[in-house]
Parts: sequence; C-alpha cells; structure tokens
Amino acid sequence: MGKLIAKTAGITLAAIVALALVLLGMFSWFAPGIMVTITENLGLEGACASYSISVYERSGEIDDLAVAVERCYNVGDYENAASYGSKLLSDEGFDDYCAKRDNEIASDDIGDTDQYLIGIVAESLYRTNQKENALNLVCAAANNEFRQQSAIVYLGVVAAEQEDAAFCSQILSRLDGMQLDEDLDLDLKKFKDMLREVAGE
Repeated sequence: MGKLIAKTAGITLAAIVALALVLLGMFSWFAPGIMVTITENLGLEGACASYSISVYERSGEIDDLAVAVERCYNVGDYENAASYGSKLLSDEGFDDYCAKRDNEIASDDIGDTDQYLIGIVAESLYRTNQKENALNLVCAAANNEFRQQSAIVYLGVVAAEQEDAAFCSQILSRLDGMQLDEDLDLDLKKFKDMLREVAGE
C-alpha cells in the first residue's frame, strides 16, 4: 500500500512539474512581457534581459528596444547590448526618444539620454573587442565639444579602469584632433590627465 501511495505521489509530482514547464514555455513564447515582470520580481536579471529582447522583437517599438539594451548592459550581456544598441542608435526615432525621455526624467547621474545610451553601447562594443567602432561612435557623438557627462567620458573611464594604455592613447589622440583648449576647461584637463596617466604619456 505504501509503495502504491509513493508511486502515485511521484507520478502526480512529475505531472505538476511537466505542466509547469509547459506553462513556462507558453508564457515565454506567447507572452514574453509577462515573463519580464515575473523574472524581474524574482530578481532573475539575466533572464529578464533575455525576455526584454523578446518583447522588443515582437513589438518593434523603440521604447522596448531601449529597455532591452539597458537591461542587457546592466547584466553584462555586452554582445546583445552592442548588437541591439547599434539598432537603437540607428533607429530613425532615436533623437525623438531621447528628447522625450530627457523631458520626462531629468537625471544628474547620467546626463543627457543620447550621450548615456551612446556611452553604454560604446562600452559594449569595446568589451566585445570592437574598439575602433566604439571610438568612432563616441567621437562622432562628441561633435567637437567636451562635456563631463558624455559618451567619450564613459568610454575613457572604462578604458582607464581596464588599464588599456594603447586605447587611452587613441582617445587622447582623437581629443587632440578636436583642438579643444584644456586650459579653459578644468573637466577636460582632468579627463585627459587621467588618460595620460594610464597611457604613460
């Protein structure tokens, strides 16, 4: 009798697990947005980032794309952050999205949305060994100006933290090409001094 009860309980448990897996698969396929909420609430940030990509793939909306890029970046999924980030930056609605977000959320921590997003995409490119693309991206975004909270600073700080002397030297060279007067800009001077220290210049 005991063996029969144990066997029945085992079958029931297996059925419940199988049903749960089927439901999980259905939600993942048909309702990735629900899975984003579930995984976020459970603190499963990696899974949440993955489901965020699925949400964007279904909607095609730039808001969902930006969320997916940020979540991938935050969990260190630099391959997807670089890939989908490049899509984000080339989206024709990127400028309007950034302007809308700047109006809705003013943040002294990240500065302007466009520089912040360009910065995290550039870092993702850098960390996936696409350094030249990263450097070209931030220099184009700088537009011959220097701001303390800008994409080129984000990238420079990452390169300095990695003690990447050669890349810091490349950033310095690009900054010199912009013909900016560091004597008139203390933030620029501090930034270049940091790069010089790592580059050994």
